[in-house]
Formats: sequence, C-alpha cells, structure tokens
Amino acid sequence: FLRQDVVEKNQMLFDFAQNWTKAHGRDKSGIRSVYVLDSGRLNNELMEWNARLLGIDTVHNNHSGTFHFTTKNGESISQSAAQVCGKYPDENGDCVRNSITEDGMHFCIHTLGPRYAAGVACQLQCAYPPTDSDGWDCSQICNDRFMSAKGK
Repeated sequence: FLRQDVVEKNQMLFDFAQNWTKAHGRDKSGIRSVYVLDSGRLNNELMEWNARLLGIDTVHNNHSGTFHFTTKNGESISQSAAQVCGKYPDENGDCVRNSITEDGMHFCIHTLGPRYAAGVACQLQCAYPPTDSDGWDCSQICNDRFMSAKGK
C-alpha cells in the first residue's frame, strides 16, 4: 500500500536515528540518542484496512480511491476515500467521515490519541531506561507494539 519512495525515505530516518544513537550514545553531553515514532506505518496500515472495508482493491491497485469534492469557497480538493471516509463516496463526492481522520490530515484524537500517547511514553522509557539496555531495540519494540494496526 505504501509507495516505494516513501518506504525508502522512512528507512533513511530510521537509519539516521540508529546511526546517531550508535555514534553518540556514550557521550555525556549533547544529544545521545534519537528515536523514531513510526506514525507513518500506523497511518498506512489504517488506510489500507479502511480501504479494504470500503471495497477498494488494495492488492492490484496501489491507490486508496481518490475522490474530489468542492469546499464552501468553491475550491476543488482531492482526498483519499480510505483516509477520510467511513462509507464509499456517493456520486456527489460526499461521504460519511470515519474516525481515523476527518479532514485527511489530522488524526482523530478521540480514537488514535491514546495510541500515540502510549507510543510516546514507550519511546521515553527507551530514552531514559532504568538500566543500560539497548534503547534502539526498545524503540523498535515500541513501534511494533503501539504504532502498528496489525497484531503482533
């Protein structure tokens, strides 16, 4: 569901964070470690899940059912049905909004806020461990646990 260029850019972020942490982890001053909260993975997994619920073919088509609607100001906007719709858009481009993101940009805090809070709390626990454990492994575990819509 994710485009390859997005996957590659995301991997660059993880590589930078891991390399920074390895190079500076023992320093007593400055930034010693960098962790990544993988909200992109959660977003894409939720969009793919919702696309399947809407009947969009996510196996053969690498898109999420783009539709167009007109704002009150007369501006035409394209949005992803999988990201904003709870039901597939009608012929006018209107749809019942879902509880992932109502506007296609900002996550609904009442449904995803607790997951984000848990993900950040878990990452902070990795950054400030009670023992000298490997924070990077801890960070990956946090992302697998809280920033994935798939059960592990």
